Amino acid sequence: MWTEQDPRFHGEYVDFENIIFAPQPIQKNGPRIWVGGESRAARRRTAKLGDGWYPTGSNPKIPLDTLERYFEAQSDVIALAIDRGAIRLN
Repeated sequence: MWTEQDPRFHGEYVDFENIIFAPQPIQKNGPRIWVGGESRAARRRTAKLGDGWYPTGSNPKIPLDTLERYFEAQSDVIALAIDRGAIRLN
């Protein structure tokens, strides 16, 4: 969307055309997308759609309270990623 002059999309849940995105981002392929969250679903979204992962560490069900748990979650994101070099981890 960010790189096209006349973006249009017709999907199951979203349908648009004749819209304008302005100003356009200065990045060549659009802005980097960071995904937050610690859940398995958030990690999958990061690996599939994101450019970066930002776990906030505030989910009591999935605590990242030790470096071991953080690195375990980080490894999960990397393992799920198609292009492992494309994900930035914070």
